[in-house]
Amino acid sequence: MARLGAVLIVSVQGHEWFNATTSRFTVADFSGQKGSCGGCGLNMFQNTEGWAVVSAAESMQIPYECDGDYQCATGKAQAAVGGISGGCGQCYSVYTQGVNPYNATMEKVHFYAAVVDTCANKWSADWCPGQVGEKNQFGFEYHLNVLDDDVKKLKLGDNPIVHFRPIDCLT
Repeated sequence: MARLGAVLIVSVQGHEWFNATTSRFTVADFSGQKGSCGGCGLNMFQNTEGWAVVSAAESMQIPYECDGDYQCATGKAQAAVGGISGGCGQCYSVYTQGVNPYNATMEKVHFYAAVVDTCANKWSADWCPGQVGEKNQFGFEYHLNVLDDDVKKLKLGDNPIVHFRPIDCLT
């Protein structure tokens, strides 16, 4: 196990785990609001136990490879420095750590997540770093913004700190 600032890297069976903060985002109209990664329905996991939709911090998604309605986040900049990509379609195994940045004790929960949206630094600078290597207000380089409906379904509580690693997505 190596500790690098607020980024904790733990090797588990050859896979690296990264620490991140989390927040939640709400959607008022699922029929009218789609993810920035190509129009995925933000409620795509409403009936899938153990899965959540997330928007990854902008710093995990840059550069973007298209213009227009969708971001087409690649995550190549983060991957180039040995970090974890938050590009569109990336999936993760996620474990909450039983605490949040405010030192509240919470339940530990394991779930899976898919990146379908962007947590833009412009709109959420306190949580979502904009550039690779930047950290949020709590000292974390990585951040996952979880759909509120999925936070409730999974009983995650408020802003748990998580360990996460990339996995293959559902097919």
